[in-house]
Amino acid sequence: MGLRWGSESTNGRNSGPTLDALPEALDTACRDPRFRALSICELNPSRAAGHPAVLSRFVASLQHALRATP
Repeated sequence: MGLRWGSESTNGRNSGPTLDALPEALDTACRDPRFRALSICELNPSRAAGHPAVLSRFVASLQHALRATP
């Protein structure tokens, strides 16, 4: 997919898709017949304190993508 997802090995900072790119990336991954698992390592509300809608957008994107999983 060409997207870099955050992980400990990359220090996890600014290494993944933006929130705007996330819905398409999740939809693409979840529709792929090879898709087996999705791991969310950390979701820290305190890091989004200045942007309260961010967590809701993330959860909505995740819900939409997982509902489309065959």
